[in-house]
Amino acid sequence: MISYTIIVSFFLLGMVSAQTGVILEACGNQEVLEMMCKINSTSINTCIYYSKEKVVVSSGGVPPQDSTYKDRAKIVKTDKVCKLTLTGLEDHNQTFTCTINDFKPVLKTVNKKTLSPCSACSVIQHTGVSLLLALLASHLMSKLL
Repeated sequence: MISYTIIVSFFLLGMVSAQTGVILEACGNQEVLEMMCKINSTSINTCIYYSKEKVVVSSGGVPPQDSTYKDRAKIVKTDKVCKLTLTGLEDHNQTFTCTINDFKPVLKTVNKKTLSPCSACSVIQHTGVSLLLALLASHLMSKLL
């Protein structure tokens, strides 16, 4: 019984830690858009948001921000998340691209009318699977000790 618990614990921990790549999530309202570009495998060195081949904002200032987005877009970079805050969406359907480090860029089309509001509950929903797996793994590990 204990050996099965150990195997399941390592399997669950491996699933949580093996999720790599870039994830792009969006929320907000018609006035303010918030996008979170996340990565699980490494720390973020550079983060750039594009829309219609224009630089919305970048974490290092290179490439330079397009004048269309001056004073409307800002970026906050942490170890694993690069958050864009943009006021005044241009179109009803606007496509954004997030590029982190050397990973493949991720696209997301945002519709002003169907954009989900940002809240603490939406953050929990987005990270719910990883959180659940981590909690299950910790519970199983505590049974072993």
